[in-house]
Amino acid sequence: MGVAAGFAQGSAGLQGKGLGGLLAEHGLWNAVLPALLSPYPYLYAVGWAVGIVLFQTSLQRSRASITAPVSNVAGNVFMVVAGTVLFGERLPEDPAMLTLRIGGFALTLVVVVLVRGNVARAEADTSRKRAEGTAPVTV
Repeated sequence: MGVAAGFAQGSAGLQGKGLGGLLAEHGLWNAVLPALLSPYPYLYAVGWAVGIVLFQTSLQRSRASITAPVSNVAGNVFMVVAGTVLFGERLPEDPAMLTLRIGGFALTLVVVVLVRGNVARAEADTSRKRAEGTAPVTV
């Protein structure tokens, strides 16, 4: 659910990027009408609302220390990758810069995998403690 929340919030971020493009193209005051006539602000609101509901549900069903970083990483990676494709952005031509960008994404995905591994251990530990009757009871 944390990943789903991140994707929803990332899609909202893409709408913000689209609005930013309108601002850059038309200027602040001249972009108001095109922005209101575009789907960007409305899809932003929907993506944000769905993301918040999914995030809150995920917090109720999983540990916050797992849900929050997974949601954040998934949303940001989705927004950057999808934004690059959707808005026709170019990757760096300099090999060093391209390597740094790819390496950054790879490290981000490694963190998600490592966090997911900790989730399984934490859930098993919590289940074991509950079975033993030593886990704190939350109301």
